[in-house]
Amino acid sequence: WKINDTTKINAALQMLLRLRGLETLRVPLKALVAFVKDVRLLYHQRNMYHNFSHALDVMQACFCFLTTFEAGKFLTDVDQLTLMLAALVHDVDHPGTNNLFQNATQSDLSLMFHGQSVLESHSCSVSMMLAKKHGLLKYLPANECRSLKNNIIKAVMATDMAAHFDVLGKAEELGAMVEAGDLPFDADGRLAII
Repeated sequence: WKINDTTKINAALQMLLRLRGLETLRVPLKALVAFVKDVRLLYHQRNMYHNFSHALDVMQACFCFLTTFEAGKFLTDVDQLTLMLAALVHDVDHPGTNNLFQNATQSDLSLMFHGQSVLESHSCSVSMMLAKKHGLLKYLPANECRSLKNNIIKAVMATDMAAHFDVLGKAEELGAMVEAGDLPFDADGRLAII
């Protein structure tokens, strides 16, 4: 089945709006719409996996965790928005190769990011430039803006497959803490959920 881009963009926007994205960011709807549309444009259609459909799939899974499975009750509105925005942008402008290829070919991206989490670093850079272009974070208090940016970057960087087993280990620890009712609700505990 095939879903057109307008429907995909609307689905992403609806999830952000249902989680109070406009109220949290304090931005006009047109700024959020323009941001999501630009993100869509920077996901390459020719990329068979790391495309906008994949980003929307990851967003929808996160939305389910936050709503249906009630993980959102452990997070602030800013934390929830952080997770959703990270899901949206985590592979933005992905060229369709992997970090090993980027480093082996000494690509411009590899050189720019010193061979470290090349594609994840690039997605972070592109997404922060888009956020600035659309004034997405300019109405947030400085501490919330810093936290949102830092945590989006941490969440996207955690998608590097080189860190996969470390992330899985942390997820298992988090699961055990939740089961024991021992989850810290400070910033570090909420970041672990994200």
